[in-house]
Amino acid sequence: MTLSPRISLGVAALLVATALTAQADEPVRIAESQELGWRAVGRLDVAGGPSCTATLISDRVALTAAHCVIDRLTGAPLRPVQITLRAGLRYGRAAGAQRAQTLALWPRDRPFEACAAGLAAIGFSAPFDADRIAAFDVGGDAQTLSLAGYGPWSPGAPTVESGCSLSGAAEAARLTGCAAAPGAALIAEAAGRRALVAVVSADDRCGPEAARALPVAPHLADLLDALATAPR
Repeated sequence: MTLSPRISLGVAALLVATALTAQADEPVRIAESQELGWRAVGRLDVAGGPSCTATLISDRVALTAAHCVIDRLTGAPLRPVQITLRAGLRYGRAAGAQRAQTLALWPRDRPFEACAAGLAAIGFSAPFDADRIAAFDVGGDAQTLSLAGYGPWSPGAPTVESGCSLSGAAEAARLTGCAAAPGAALIAEAAGRRALVAVVSADDRCGPEAARALPVAPHLADLLDALATAPR
């Protein structure tokens, strides 16, 4: 049976619209011409484990999800020497790379499972170059968010996706509208500046509709205090 031209055009239009919608919902690699403003987002490589995303909030401190920096067998924190941040990594070249010097987790003093909600602060012995990497602020309007990070779909270059939203309990807010990646940064933008609002603490590999994020600002002071006294 042959479709009439009118039906054929209608079907074609529907297929094109569906394809454009699917494409718009996918993470997009950050263009080289725009990558300077996103270099605070880096790939976190850990010995013997999968990579995550971490975000610089100063020239010496980055934040990520707690489960990114724990031993998956014991639930204990990894040693800082096992953790490396490659800020602004893009196809093998990073704007800056350092091993961690100190590590602190929130909540404190408890084992973490792979899908447990928690944050980690990572300290570095030397500052990242502020002329090359502009650290993000913390906090901001949580109504309109973008998600940036290194996901399984793009481990060698950062991607960004707009239209993200958080809902539910503040300690384990559900993330919708974006493809979650471990440790990825939920970013608010205002007046030309970017601020870290929340960190993806569990992605959909933890179960159906399990993508969760933790707001950063309520726990930042506690994390920084713990980091200041953490062993080196």
